[in-house]
Amino acid sequence: MLSFLTSWSVRPAMLKLLAALAISLTASPSWALCQLCTAEIRLDTGLADCLLKRAPDTLKQLAASPKGFTIVDLRDCTTRGSLPTGAAADSPPPVLDDRFVVDAPGLNCLAGQIDALDDDAMTPSRVFDLVKGCPAQ
Repeated sequence: MLSFLTSWSVRPAMLKLLAALAISLTASPSWALCQLCTAEIRLDTGLADCLLKRAPDTLKQLAASPKGFTIVDLRDCTTRGSLPTGAAADSPPPVLDDRFVVDAPGLNCLAGQIDALDDDAMTPSRVFDLVKGCPAQ
């Protein structure tokens, strides 16, 4: 009944389909349902504190929204501004992420990563990896 799968004309197409499926499964973690979400987020102490204060309300909004993700906007939060950034003198300072896309598991994970750090770990800024730094959710 499935003899058509063994015909020579179908085999290349099946192999391409299986290869594409294998690549898509290994390209992102199995729990990563939000394909639009930001994978790495750079924050300083000011932005991290602001995010922690807003996280509970943002999570409530996410729970009520059918989208499953939100754009976190921290542009009105205070940052370190012109304080030293830790970058080499001849290179531009790292860009802080004052806007990013996140889903509820990603926001919970980011808030947990920030909570686990002390203030020294945030100086001058820190990159949070929501793919590697978050356990399977």
